[in-house]
Amino acid sequence: MKFAKMQGTGNDYIYVNCFDESIDDPPAAAKFLSDRHFGIGSDGLVLILPSDRADFKMDIYNSDGSRAKMCGNAARCVAKYVCDSKMTDKDMISLETLSGIKYINIYKTDGKVTSVQVNMGSPMLKSRDIPALIESDTVISRPLEVGGKVYFVTCLSMGNPHCVVFSKNIDSINSKREALRVNINVAKNSKSFCSKHKISTFNFFMAIYSIYLRRITDLDEFVIGTPILNRSNFQEKQTMGMFVNTIPFKLTFSNNIKFIDFTYNLSINLLEDFRHQKYSYTQILEDLRKKRKE
Repeated sequence: MKFAKMQGTGNDYIYVNCFDESIDDPPAAAKFLSDRHFGIGSDGLVLILPSDRADFKMDIYNSDGSRAKMCGNAARCVAKYVCDSKMTDKDMISLETLSGIKYINIYKTDGKVTSVQVNMGSPMLKSRDIPALIESDTVISRPLEVGGKVYFVTCLSMGNPHCVVFSKNIDSINSKREALRVNINVAKNSKSFCSKHKISTFNFFMAIYSIYLRRITDLDEFVIGTPILNRSNFQEKQTMGMFVNTIPFKLTFSNNIKFIDFTYNLSINLLEDFRHQKYSYTQILEDLRKKRKE
């Protein structure tokens, strides 16, 4: 299979020209190829396809195999790809996506693409459409405290959810990743809840994280990779070194289940998974490849 690796502002994808190539199982291919240790490594897979509604069609699969509606950076890369590959000589193309038809302006210097501009359309601002897990109808210039500093954020969707901080001076914003500092009252209430119901804080926050993922993906079943210390006996606990392993944890949701019941079930399933912590992620991938070949 021939492919191209391209990035737009660091957002890197694997691009496949499906006018010439075909992929039978895009979700599985996206997961396999996107692995940065055992695959090509990327944020996902983008298929460039024929369209009966536009000049071209873009189909995006994230690195976990899920499908994405739209990505502006990917759309710009598609435009450059089809121009550089002589698939079009237009200065403006239409691109079919799951978020509708997007129109892309292509700028060239001496026949080479130097920049691309995508008309992303109007943003979706309704909380339920983004989705944003908040009771208010919209989140516009709303104060959000992170790491002791207050930012005024706006939540919107341009096909994918975004949380935006507007600034007249971009250099004034500290864009470094920071740990989320939980409000002291929230921390106390969380510990009290865990103590009352005899659950660990890890399982408590894992349950919250899982419910959040379910809300934004609308999937009833998915797999989360969770790190584990991988020190199962006294001798290993006394040994210096890095033993951390990542184990896949499968989550299945059912309707009308209470939060505490969901957390109890999650705790039981996690303990079952922890029994297999010696089964390394590398070995899992090797075994999966063997099964595919069979």
